[in-house]
Amino acid sequence: MQYNLFAGDFHLLLAPRIDLSQTYNGEILGIVEYTPKIINNWRLYSLVQSLYNQDLKNDMHSISYIWGRLGVSYKTYRLGVGANFNSFGPMRIKENNYGLFVGVLLF
Repeated sequence: MQYNLFAGDFHLLLAPRIDLSQTYNGEILGIVEYTPKIINNWRLYSLVQSLYNQDLKNDMHSISYIWGRLGVSYKTYRLGVGANFNSFGPMRIKENNYGLFVGVLLF
């Protein structure tokens, strides 16, 4: 099950999930994109994507992250700066990354 909302230059996706495997993971993914037109084929590109996954059987954190992107898009190309904030395992080991991104929309 997922919820998608497209409203002009705004996109919201919420996708909760329960995994009925041995650990019974519960997960929610959220994505917010805002891409207003700047001029002609140029747009501002902004994204926040977040995921939280919990091992429900053992009541332990599995993985979580927040990713951010800010840049511009031209037709199917995107470029800008980004940051990833990741947390792994029950001890919530942190791994953060910052840098540039380049992307191409294929579909």
